[in-house]
Amino acid sequence: MRRSARLFWALGFVAITTAGVLLAFYAILGDVARGELDTARMRFAEEMTGAWGAYVLLPLIAVGYRRFPLTRARPSRWLLPHLGLLLVYSALHTALLALVHGSVFPLIGVAADPYTTALGARVGQELTHDIIGYGVFLTAATLWDWAAALRDRELRAAQLEAALVDAQLQALRMQLQPHFLFNALHTISSVMYDDPRAADEMIEHLGELLRGALHQAPGHEVTLTEELRTLGRYAALLQARFDDRLQLCLDVEAGAGASRVPVLLLQPLLENVMRHGVAVSQQPVRVEIRARIVGDNLVLEVADDGPGSAGGARPATAPAGPARRGAPVGSTGIGLANTRERLRLLYGERAEFAAGDRAEGGFRVRLAIPDARTAG
Repeated sequence: MRRSARLFWALGFVAITTAGVLLAFYAILGDVARGELDTARMRFAEEMTGAWGAYVLLPLIAVGYRRFPLTRARPSRWLLPHLGLLLVYSALHTALLALVHGSVFPLIGVAADPYTTALGARVGQELTHDIIGYGVFLTAATLWDWAAALRDRELRAAQLEAALVDAQLQALRMQLQPHFLFNALHTISSVMYDDPRAADEMIEHLGELLRGALHQAPGHEVTLTEELRTLGRYAALLQARFDDRLQLCLDVEAGAGASRVPVLLLQPLLENVMRHGVAVSQQPVRVEIRARIVGDNLVLEVADDGPGSAGGARPATAPAGPARRGAPVGSTGIGLANTRERLRLLYGERAEFAAGDRAEGGFRVRLAIPDARTAG
């Protein structure tokens, strides 16, 4: 029996027992009002045996309910079968009570009432109760099934939504990986004739990056420590080309390295600095990557002291619009826009993303995501 079915029958037993107790008190108080003061044991015996006898026969109604559910469109398909089953159920219930009254009541010190001598009246009396009980059971079973169906629909909808989000995230990740490889190969090709030693060094760093990607665990998140390790390999590849024109500084708060972040989160942000900062600047560009735990969030900043956006400061909700610096990296529209979309899919409204010029010069990308740390 499924857990939900066990719960239904357990709740049914509690409900029918409670109904029996209340009916017993109702009968006792009626007796007291008539001056009959010593009827408590008899009333409890009558009502509780009636209630528990009904519970014993409820599986019969359950079989009828499953065979002729009330959810069918036309009542004619279930009304007559249930009327017939009601009569059978009530007859069995009355017979069971007659047996209990005649054999069990004397054993517990309760005088047997003349149940069988007035059986015709008893059949009518029990039928009125059984109509109510039968209807209550059918209603409760129908509502229970409706609630279960609603939960199942909600679960399926959540599963479909999760599958869609996972597919979108996977597509964005697959978009990043070939784009990153293309940019890395383009960087190597730009120096291979003028500086073969640097090109050889860059190929070695690229090999380390690819090996790291192949051994990466499946999923959309890694620890910040793993992400920084990947970023370090990519930065080493870039520094082999730009030498001292790129100065990378890390400032990671103790404990933040265990927080989980999206795979390849920082690489497109550094690539944005290279494309729109280092590549167009006449001076060395210092890039600072900071990680802090602020409340329940991991806050990351990638800031540089390069030339900043063309045309001055922009709103902190960038990247949007035609401004050269804040536009997504690459002709395929990958970079800041990709990063913002991945954060939205993974964390929804819990994620924050802002990009724009710094007052002191340069450019900053700041993001905050829920802090989820990996133990150990």
